[in-house]
Amino acid sequence: MKKLAAAIFSALLLLLPLTACTKETDARAERVRDRYAAPLAYAAAAEVALAGETEDVRCTLRFDADGTETRVTVLAPELLAGVTACLGEDALRLEYDGLVLNAGGPIGGVNAVSCVPLALRAVGEGWLLERGEEDLSYGGGTVRALRLRFESEADGHTIETAVWFGADDTPLYAEIAENEKITAYMEFTSFAFCDIIK
Repeated sequence: MKKLAAAIFSALLLLLPLTACTKETDARAERVRDRYAAPLAYAAAAEVALAGETEDVRCTLRFDADGTETRVTVLAPELLAGVTACLGEDALRLEYDGLVLNAGGPIGGVNAVSCVPLALRAVGEGWLLERGEEDLSYGGGTVRALRLRFESEADGHTIETAVWFGADDTPLYAEIAENEKITAYMEFTSFAFCDIIK
């Protein structure tokens, strides 16, 4: 009987760190969701890859969001560097070298211009499916990251978004899946929250 009691006690001791870790992960996941649920102002740069039917599209983009509009500027490839798309709630504009083209209503779906805003919006508004911590290859090394996976909507279609966060709760990497196939990959090379002036 003493051996059985000792075995049960040992098993309970092993479970305590797991329970604490889960509670900490849950609390952190809620803190991250709350931070991203507010109108989000940020400056970020990300290497974006979109899985196409015939070939992948790769580019490096800068994102400047003020809570109502997001300016997306192409950094690479060099041929398109400087082209800017402005995503608002009800309009899309393209800008280059002082010229402005009203591109009509907002674009829907997952594409290079919208993938980062969609991923960050999913964090604040999406349905949380999974949360956990894992090692992520990032910046030439390995970092411990909080991984959150969400279900949300883009252009009337259901998408799933996974986002990995660093110790400061800024995004390091994200993926968007449509119809159970990953279609967009984003590796953040920089991210900073900005204050929204009211």
